[in-house]
Amino acid sequence: MKSSVFIVVLALFFPMYGRIIPGISGLPYNFVYYSIVLVGIFILWRFLADKKFTFDIKTSILPLLAFCLYYIILLESKGLVSGLIRRTSDKALGVLLGLLIILVIHQSKVISKSEGFFKKLTFYIGILFLGQVCVSVFESISGNPIGNYEIKIYGGIRGRDPLAIFGLDQNAIFGFKLPFTGMIGQHNAFGNMLVFYNIIFLSQFVRNGSKYYLFLLATNIFAVIGNTTRVAIMSVLVSDIIVLIRSLKPKIVRDILSVLLSLFFIYFIIGIQSLAETYFPGSNSLISRFDRWVYLWEKVILPMDLLQLAIGLNSFDIQYIGFDFIGRTMGSYENQFYQLTIFSGFIGLFLFLCAFVFLILIKLKDIESDKRLIFLLLAFNIVLCGLTLDMHLHYASFILIVIIYSFCIIKKNKNEEPRLVEDSDQPITK
Repeated sequence: MKSSVFIVVLALFFPMYGRIIPGISGLPYNFVYYSIVLVGIFILWRFLADKKFTFDIKTSILPLLAFCLYYIILLESKGLVSGLIRRTSDKALGVLLGLLIILVIHQSKVISKSEGFFKKLTFYIGILFLGQVCVSVFESISGNPIGNYEIKIYGGIRGRDPLAIFGLDQNAIFGFKLPFTGMIGQHNAFGNMLVFYNIIFLSQFVRNGSKYYLFLLATNIFAVIGNTTRVAIMSVLVSDIIVLIRSLKPKIVRDILSVLLSLFFIYFIIGIQSLAETYFPGSNSLISRFDRWVYLWEKVILPMDLLQLAIGLNSFDIQYIGFDFIGRTMGSYENQFYQLTIFSGFIGLFLFLCAFVFLILIKLKDIESDKRLIFLLLAFNIVLCGLTLDMHLHYASFILIVIIYSFCIIKKNKNEEPRLVEDSDQPITK
C-alpha cells in the first residue's frame, strides 16, 4: 500500500515539482511523460513480482475506463494517420496518466477495499499542495517563475483581484503581482485543480473532523482567491458552504443562512462581472464565453459531417481551431464539453458524462450517506467548471477527479472510525 501511495503522489506532483529542481528541470520535453513511464514500470513490476496480483475493477468504474481507453486510442489513431502523434499525445496525456492511476488504485483487493489507502494518499497530497501554494506566493510577489517554465497570464493580479469588490487590494496587502499558478504556469489550470483539491480535503474532513484538513481547506480558500479564477472561487466557496450548512442544526438556522448566503453570492457575481468588464472589456466575462460557445457551435460543430460528429475532427483540423474570435486569436475553448466534442466527437462526450455525471446520480442510492455529498459535489463541480473552463483533462485535475471518484465507490470497513456527517439533520461532532 505504501508503494502505491508513493507512485500516485509521484505521478501527480513530479510534472510540477520537476520543473523547479536543478538538473531535472533541464530534461527534454514534457515531464508528464516521465510520470507515465514510471507508473507503467511500477504496474508491470507489481504484475510480474506479485503472484496474487489482481485488478479488482468494480463495475461502477467501467464507464470511466471505457472513456479513458476510447479517448486515448482515438486521439493516438488520429495522430498516427496525420503524422501529428506528438500533438495528439499531448492532448491524451492527462487521461493516459489518469488511466494508469486507476490501475494502481485498483491493483489489489487490499487497496481497492481500504479507505486507509486514501487517508494516507490525501495526507501526502495535502503536504505537497502546501508546497505548491508556497511557491505560488513567492512567484506572485517576485513576478517571475522560479522553475523552467513560462507563466501564461492575461494581465496581472490587479485587474483580476476578487477582493477589489470589497475595496481591498491583494497587491497592497500581500504584495502579490501575479495570480497563483501552482508551478503549472497557467492560472486557470491551477484554479481548476484547486476545485478538486477542495473536494478531496472535504472528503476527509467530514469523515474525521481533523484540524489538518480544516487547515488545508482554509489554505485552499486563500489559494483560490490568490489564483483569481472566478469560477474556481465560486466552486470552492459553494462547496465549502454546502458542507457547512449541512452540518448546522436546527433546520431554521440552515434556512436563514442559505438565504443570506444566496444574496451574498448574487452580490459577489454581479460585482466580479463588473470588475472583469472594467479591466477586460468584452473579452473575459461570462457573456464573452457565451458568445464564444455560439461561435464554436455555428463555425465548428454545425459544419461537421456525421463521422466527425461521432468521433470529432482529425488532428490536422484540430491544430487550426485557434481561429480569430472577437478580433483576436482564441487560444482556449473555455468549455470542457466543447473541447471533448471537437476532439473526440459526441461519443467521447457521452462516455465522459456517463463516467462522471450520469453514473454518479445512478449510484447515489448505493453510496454511504457521508460520501453522497462528496459524490454530488464532484458532479456539481465537473459540470460548473466544465461549462466555463477546459482544464478537466489536464493531468493534475484528471488524477484528482479519479482519486475522488475511486474514494467514493469504496465500501466502508466495519472496523473503521465512525463518520462525522450522518445525514442532512446531523451536525459535525467529535
